[in-house]
Order: sequence, then structure tokens, then C-alpha cells
Amino acid sequence: MKKWMFILAIFNTPLLWGQEVVPCPEFNQIMRDAEKAEKAGDYRNAILRYNAAERCNPAMSADIDKRILKVFDKIEQLRKKAESAQRAAEREKRTAQAEAQKARLAEDKADQNREQAELAFTRLTQQINKTDEEARRAVQKSREAKSAALAAKAQRLQWEDPTLAIRLAEAAYEIHPGDDAQEAINDIFSYKENIFYNKEIPNGSPVKAFAIAPDASVFITGDDKGVCRIWDIKGNKLQEFQGHTKEIKKIVFTPDGTSFLTAGWDSLIRLWHRDGSEDRTFQQAILIEDLAVSPKGDRIAFCAQNDSIVRIWSLNGENLLQLKGHTKDVNAVAFSSDGDLLATAGSDDTAILWNTSGDILKTYASDYGNIDGIAFSPNGSELLIASGKPEIWRFRIGERVVVNSNYTNITCAVYSTEGHWFATNSLSDASVTIWHTTGERFKTLNGQAAGTPVSGIAFLPDYRTIITTGVNGIIRFWDIYGNLQNIYDGHGSFIPALAMSKDGLKIATASDDGSAKIWSLHGQELQVLKGHKNSIWAIKFSPDGNSILTGSEDKTAKLWNLKGEVLCTLNGHTGGISDVAFSTNGEWLLTASSDSTARIWDTTGKLLYVFKKHQSGLSSIQMLEDGNLLTGSYDGTIRTWNQDGLEKMVLKPKSTGIKSVAVSPDGNIAAITDDETVMVWDKTGQSMLKMSGLPDLLFGLAFSADGKSILTSNFLGDVSFWNLQGKKIASLRYHQGIARQIICSPDGIYILVPGGPFDSNSATLWLTPQAWLRFNIAPMTESDIITYGIREFLEDYGK
Repeated sequence: MKKWMFILAIFNTPLLWGQEVVPCPEFNQIMRDAEKAEKAGDYRNAILRYNAAERCNPAMSADIDKRILKVFDKIEQLRKKAESAQRAAEREKRTAQAEAQKARLAEDKADQNREQAELAFTRLTQQINKTDEEARRAVQKSREAKSAALAAKAQRLQWEDPTLAIRLAEAAYEIHPGDDAQEAINDIFSYKENIFYNKEIPNGSPVKAFAIAPDASVFITGDDKGVCRIWDIKGNKLQEFQGHTKEIKKIVFTPDGTSFLTAGWDSLIRLWHRDGSEDRTFQQAILIEDLAVSPKGDRIAFCAQNDSIVRIWSLNGENLLQLKGHTKDVNAVAFSSDGDLLATAGSDDTAILWNTSGDILKTYASDYGNIDGIAFSPNGSELLIASGKPEIWRFRIGERVVVNSNYTNITCAVYSTEGHWFATNSLSDASVTIWHTTGERFKTLNGQAAGTPVSGIAFLPDYRTIITTGVNGIIRFWDIYGNLQNIYDGHGSFIPALAMSKDGLKIATASDDGSAKIWSLHGQELQVLKGHKNSIWAIKFSPDGNSILTGSEDKTAKLWNLKGEVLCTLNGHTGGISDVAFSTNGEWLLTASSDSTARIWDTTGKLLYVFKKHQSGLSSIQMLEDGNLLTGSYDGTIRTWNQDGLEKMVLKPKSTGIKSVAVSPDGNIAAITDDETVMVWDKTGQSMLKMSGLPDLLFGLAFSADGKSILTSNFLGDVSFWNLQGKKIASLRYHQGIARQIICSPDGIYILVPGGPFDSNSATLWLTPQAWLRFNIAPMTESDIITYGIREFLEDYGK
């Protein structure tokens, strides 16, 4: 306050020492302006106005001073507020700075935590990846172990059930494509004795009786509970019904196939219509052992357990005859195909031949124990006897053939429909053996588990399919020719060469008889090409499939259309023509000859070029994908050269001659040399494989369609598949005759070779092993998949 008094004293000095002053007329206005300024907070102007008013009216100094002091108080209050606000702002600033520092520290901490979290996540991810990798390796090891175990099981199982064995080997390869699985597949396929069934049908119960209709459209099974099931020939069940109250022992069709009879151990014989509806019942107080119907359909013959009498009835149930000749139980009965003879077999080790009047015509005594089965040949001239060994009784000429086998306890023996084969079962090893009627074993069908013998066998009229039934309740269809698909038969002599069109739909065969033939893939003969004067040793389709080029021992080549017309004849070689080919665009004709030359011609027959670099006869010629030509010669060289004769590459294996050359789709070159060695080079001429010591007289050579395997054939008719490491993959079964050439279809499904199962004057079409496995071998059953614990590995198998 003293401060303000001093200020007022200074402002009011003239008033303290001057005379009384008269107020100026503006005093009131100045005071109002001062008050207005003070009220508006304009304290500076307010003080100035108050001072001016005080000078204008000194008499009011005391009052005005109080007013001025109040203004100064307000100013002081404002100052204090400002300082307080400043201090508060500073405090807030410091607080904000502190908070900002804390935020920065928190952010740094968060960054640190984030880095630690990221590091932990990275470590966790690495650990997870490591765990996953370890798990993957464990799974892979598990799959490898499972694959190896299955492959080993397949190798052992092939002697008992080759079909299941090859499927297990295939499953092993799918689980892990390792060497063990591949070797198992190769071994099972390459063993010629392995026969595979192509269909497996579960009957649901043990099959005790089995019969196939005369037209082979349906078959019937009977089980141990008296249930009959009717199936179509594809294996579809048509009917199921209760035929007897006990085991069904025998089922036979009537000759017209409209009805069938069943004999059960409930002492009943029943006649049924083909649809399963019952016609009539014959009551007997005996247990039926075997039953036969006369081919004329007017009589039935049957024998009973523990009974030496054979009974002949009419189909109306009338007792016609009782045949008494055996001294012990009769086990089997059979009528001849003309119905004039009846054969019976018994536990007295004899078979008896009867006429329709019941007279004994001849008796056969076996040296091998009980006779449990008997069958007439289709021509009625001989009897097949199932004793301790298969025996053939040629009763019309008094000859007997005892089949040299180790099989015992044969209960089932049947002829094929044409009479060339017969089949027998074996209770000792649960197998079925197919024999030539000469007594030579053809093949053995293995597929039944030990202790579950085959109870029924039937040949179908297609000459290749066999149906077997077992007491394990399984019905199986077997193709005795395996992967053989077609036979092209009709030439008068052997077939040195053949060809397949690029679309795989047509076949061409060339014969030693001087003719060539065109066939459909399915075996229909389409055209005969006649015009050569000597053997035809080479034949090829044009790239478009519309023409054929043949080369003959008569030193000419001919271009033909598919109608069998000669378009042009190529004359000029001085030796027989050993091979022919088309250029890749079909505009050139290529010939190789024993005269040591190769020639290029146009399609009109004009000679374009003669290649003379070989020193001996040529065995092969073809055009490569790069447009160069390849020739192989008995001078021991393989040469590639262009159309002007400029050589690009010469291969000289250590041999005196090249017998055959093949080129893979990717350009690898394979050759058979005259020392029976197979060699393979890549397209640059680098050696890839050498197989020596193969069987003598190799002839045919080809690459598979994918180029991953090689096919060879020899003088004995053996056709083998090899991988590019020299391991045998598979062999053709039943092939006979020299396969001088091998053709693989473009789709990789078929191979075509000269020779067949019966003679060398035919050509045959076969499924490749891969296609065979895919199309014509029965898959594993769900029971097998579960048994071998592979469902988890093969989720989609069989679905």
C-alpha cells in the first residue's frame, strides 16, 4: 500500500504545493470514462482517467485515490493470478513432461517387450517347425518301415496268394516308393508261375456246392446253412433264399438251363426254376453225396453217404434203377455228354462205367486210393478221375494216364469246355492246378489260405476264365492267360514284323508267307496286303495312319493304302530289306538293307539319297525327333546322319554287330549287340546301361511309352521288362515263338509282339504290367486292408 501511496504522491505533487484549482467542466465525463475503463478491465486507461479527473478536480483527490488504489489492488490480484497460473502451468508442464517421460519409458519397455515377444515367437516357431519336422520325419520313418514290412510280407505271400501279394506290394509302393516296394512288385510280376485272379466276391458263408448254367450267364452257390445264392456272371447277386435246412452238398443245372437241382444233408433233393422258385421236392432218408442230371434231362443219378448203391430216378421222382457194383461208399457220379453212359467212383478205389440199362461195361482200379471225383471229357471218350493223383482213363482205347503230381486228396476234377485242359483241387495245399490233357501241368492257382480248400471249379466258354469257390466263402474269377488281351491269327507262317498305328487303333502284321495284314485293335481282320514275292521283314504305319510301308526279302519296299492297293514300289536295293520307316512328317520313305546301304525316297518312289558309310548289312533305320536319321548295322556301329549324309554321331560298342536299335521318347538309344548284350546311351552318346550275360539269341527290343523301361525278347519266346538300372520288372506269361520285334502302344497300355500262347504264326496283344495291375487284377478287400493295417495310409483305396 505504501508503494501505491508513493505513486499517488508523485502523480498529485502539483496539488500538494499549488493553489486551489477550480474543477474543469469535463470532470464528470472523465470520471465516467475512468469507471467504464475500470469496469471493462482496462486498468491502465482507468488510472490515467482517474489521474486526469483528480487534476481536473483536486477536491476529489481523496475519493479518487481510493478508486485508484482499488484499481491497483485489482492489478495486483491479476498479477498474482497470472503468477499462480504460470506456476500451475509450469507444474502442469512438469507433470506433462514427467508423464511424457513415463510414456517414453513405457514405450521403450513396450518395444523391449515386443522385441522379446518377437524373439520368443521366433523361437517358438522354430521349435514348432523343429517339432513338425521331427514329426514329419517320424511319420516318414513310419511310412518307410510300414512300406518295407509290407513289401517283405508281399514277397513271402506270393507263393500262397500272388494276387494279394502284388496288391500289398503296390500298397507298399504307395505308402513309400522305396526300393523294397519296387523290388517286391518287380519280383512278383517277373515270376511266371504267379497267376492273379481278377475278381473276388464274398459269398458270406462257406461255399459247399457250386454250379454254372449251360449258357454261362449265371452260377449258383450253396452254403453250409442250406442257403442258395444266384449270381450273374459278373458277380452280381440276383437271388438269395433258404433252399435246405442243412448243408447243401450238390447243385446241378438241367441241360436246358431253365432249372436246377439241389441236394442237401437234410435228405432232400429239390428242383428249382432258374429264378429261385421251387418246382418240386424229392424226399429220401439218406444223406446225398453227389448228384448228376442226364444230358437228355429225363433222369437223375445220385449216391449217398455210407452207401455203395447208385440210384437212378426220373425227374418225377420215380425210382428207375439201382446200380450195385461198388463194394464201399460211392462218392461221385457223372453222365457222358450224350447221356448214354454213367460213370461212378467210390472208396473201393474203383471207377465203374455203366450203360443206361445199368450194366457194367468197364471197371477202372486206381492205385492211389479213394476216388472222390469223376468227370467225362466233352467228347465223351475219356474219364478224369480224382484220386490221390489226377488220372485220365481213356476207356475206349484201354489207356490210362497218371498225372505225375505231388498233390493228394483231390475231390474236384473238371474239364474245360473245349476239352484241352482240366483242373483239379487239392485239400492238402488249398490250390487249383490246370493241366493239359496230356498230363502236363500248365499253371497252379494259389489264393486260398491254408486249411480253406477250393470246393468248386468251373471253366467259362471264353477258354480263359475259371471260377473257383472255397470253403472260406470266397468266389474268385481267374484269367489263366493273365495280361494277354488278343491274338491275331491267320498267317500261314511266322511273323517277323508288326506295327501299330499312331492312334493305337490298328495293327499290321508281316509274315514269312509274303503277305501282310491290317487288323483292328480288337482282332478283326481288315485287309490283306499281297504283292511281295518273298518274306516281309519290316512293316510300318505312316504318321497319319493312312498308309503302310513294307520291306521284303525280295529286295523291294512297297507303299500301300489301307485298301490294300500298292501306291509305289521302291526298287534299287541289291539285298533284302531289313527295316523301313517314315520320316516324322511322312514325306520321306526310309529303307535299310542287307546290301549295307540306307536309302531315302519320296512318296512317289523317287530315290533321294543313298547312305553308304556302313561296312555291313543294316538291321535298323528310323528318323529322330531332331530330323536326323539313325541306322544300326552288323558292322558293329550305330550312326546318326542328316539327309545329306553328314554324320552327327557314331556309337561303337565292343561287338561285331548291332541286331536291333530302339529310341526312347526323350532320345535315349538302346541296342542289342550280337554278343547278346543290351546297351543304352543318352542322346549325346554317353553310356547309361550295359546288360551282359542275357539268354542267348536276343531279338526284339523296345522302350516303353514313357521311356522308363526296356523290353527284350529272345529265341525261346521270353519277353522281359527291365528298368534303366538293369533290374527285371516283369515277364510275359504263356508267350511262345520268336518275338523278333516289340511294339508299345502310344498310351502305354499295350505291347504287341509276334508269337502267341499256341504257335508262332500269330501276333499277340498284352497289357503292360502297370495296366494289368490297374485293369485286370482284383483289388484288395476291405478285410485285407484292415488286416494289414493300411487304411490310414491308403485313405482313398477302393473308394
